[in-house]
Amino acid sequence: FEDDRDSLPELEWWQKSAEQMEGELPEKYFTKEYDPVLDVLQSAPWSCCIPGEEDEDENIEVEEYLTRTLSQLDASHKQLTTNLVRRVQVKEKDIAEGLKRVQEIDVDIAKAHMYATNGRQFLERARMASYPDECFDHDADGGTAGILAGLHV
Repeated sequence: FEDDRDSLPELEWWQKSAEQMEGELPEKYFTKEYDPVLDVLQSAPWSCCIPGEEDEDENIEVEEYLTRTLSQLDASHKQLTTNLVRRVQVKEKDIAEGLKRVQEIDVDIAKAHMYATNGRQFLERARMASYPDECFDHDADGGTAGILAGLHV
């Protein structure tokens, strides 16, 4: 049975199913210079069409080949697109979960900033209430020097 598979002709990449083709696309497919139309045209059975001889059967053969190839390309494109969409949908849940976590962290940071600001203001008011004679603006730079000075540290 395996010998029969070895004797089968090698399929062009666009003739394979999406499952067969996945991971097997030629490297040239990913280059800027690659032209899939030119690739199909170069693989067409032009040898049956000799210039100057108009044989309708030969023209039909080329036309059928190109139609079949286009159909195979469309089917492969559809299958690959479906697979990509499926993969994106799977990853979409992970991305949404990650974004939700980032938003939660952002909220936590905003709360921490608010608590720190309120704490600094509370300490400043406590210092001013405890030492009303000695209070002047040690904290003009926005740092902790005023708090430390008020606590006599």
